Amino acid sequence: MQGQLEVVTKRYFYFTRESLLAMLQPQNVLKVYNGKRGCMCGCNGNYKVTLACLEEASNDRGYAYDAEEDVSDRAVAMACTRMRNYITARSDEELQAAINKKELSISPDAQYVCVDTDTRTNAVYFNAAAQKIFTQYS
Repeated sequence: MQGQLEVVTKRYFYFTRESLLAMLQPQNVLKVYNGKRGCMCGCNGNYKVTLACLEEASNDRGYAYDAEEDVSDRAVAMACTRMRNYITARSDEELQAAINKKELSISPDAQYVCVDTDTRTNAVYFNAAAQKIFTQYS
């Protein structure tokens, strides 16, 4: 039955399908990553940030993102859509199996959601305001 998935993390936050879908909106995103599987330092792919979160993302990273090269509201919106489509296209049992196989990763402290396919890694990192909201779903 759809909508019954609950994931308990090490810190005992409960993530439901509805809470994940609610969080996967561009206004809640700090940055996104899209690249080849493996290292996520940026050597195999790219991080993109929204213009609204450029300063927060730079502070989180420890040095500034390039406003011309690294800012893409479109890329962030596309990553959110890909992640929402991944979640809605699967049954609760399929999502739980993906979590068990480490194909779908959910940060225990509401920092990110990550999907690994055979060839790609896609991650959505949430901004500080969204992390506070997300933990209220718990």
